Amino acid sequence: MRFLKLIVLLLLCLSYTQALPAEEKKCPLTPTQTKIFSSEKRNVVDYYRALVACQLVSDYYDLHYIDDRWTNGEAGDLYSVVVDIDHGFIQFDEESGDAYETSQIALFRDKNRDALIAYYDELRVGAYFGYKYADLSFYRFDQTNRQIVNVTEEVLPQITLSDFGISDIEYKNLKNIKQELFSSAIENTILFSYKLPRYGTSVQAILVVNKSQLDHYRQYITDHSDLEILDHYYNQISKETIELKWDKAKSRFVREQ
Repeated sequence: MRFLKLIVLLLLCLSYTQALPAEEKKCPLTPTQTKIFSSEKRNVVDYYRALVACQLVSDYYDLHYIDDRWTNGEAGDLYSVVVDIDHGFIQFDEESGDAYETSQIALFRDKNRDALIAYYDELRVGAYFGYKYADLSFYRFDQTNRQIVNVTEEVLPQITLSDFGISDIEYKNLKNIKQELFSSAIENTILFSYKLPRYGTSVQAILVVNKSQLDHYRQYITDHSDLEILDHYYNQISKETIELKWDKAKSRFVREQ
């Protein structure tokens, strides 16, 4: 009986804890990182480690400089690592079965030489239209409060299907296609993926449901009305990639005409 009462008490405590409002997350920069961020010598690795400390990355990849190269520090290198200090760029590639994850970090400088930190993470899979998720965020270091601040909405223009020549209605019509494989794919896909630059200052926004993907699925579609819907969408695509160029003076990205 005493054991049962103890169990009930523990469950009540747990439910009370879960009902409490979540505390606001602070950016836990270490004293060493704070010192580094006060120096002009900080580089893309320093910024990446700050994002990790602030729990702003999807997956944490450790970095070590061993034998004149960057590595994860483990035997066999479980994934591919590219660290380009000079160009302010890092990329991790990890493969597991039919899933392929890529994480990129890139630095952009404004007219005051302050850094904008870009972090992008995508997971490509064998099913759907090749992507399970694609997340892009931008951060700045707040010198006054020693915190990393998300400024994505301030620096990134809103990307819509119309930028690729497609209306929302045309895209929604794809969900009326009855072929089971295609129907499942369109219900579970994302709209856009991105690519950060190792060289240059332009970010690419890429249409996921593009012509090559539609060509792949066409072989499975035999219904005439389904093909008409697919062809109508296909013919409306005016471009598949949009270049977003970093404007130093405006401290934001602008669409290249």
